Amino acid sequence: MSKVIIGKYEATIYREGAGYTGAISLGFDAAGKRIRVKRKGSTKIQVKGKLRGVADDLEAGVKTDDSYTVEDAVNDFLGQGLKGKSAARSRTTDRSLTTT
Repeated sequence: MSKVIIGKYEATIYREGAGYTGAISLGFDAAGKRIRVKRKGSTKIQVKGKLRGVADDLEAGVKTDDSYTVEDAVNDFLGQGLKGKSAARSRTTDRSLTTT
């Protein structure tokens, strides 16, 4: 088992079956159960790359738990707005309300 630092996270990569498994420890939940994100690959380099992707997602604020719903994703997207667009602009373009 080898320990590696990926971003600000400590991960382990170990041999399992015909390939390798990597895990990043994210602490403990309210019940005291350990929270780990695991990724598998055929080589250590593949696993390290996958773990680096997980670490990048975590640092970017992407939620990885099962309670994150599509509704949450839509609300997060709408709350952040579109890049380069003003949040004050109206998001609707209903022309039926205009009079000619």
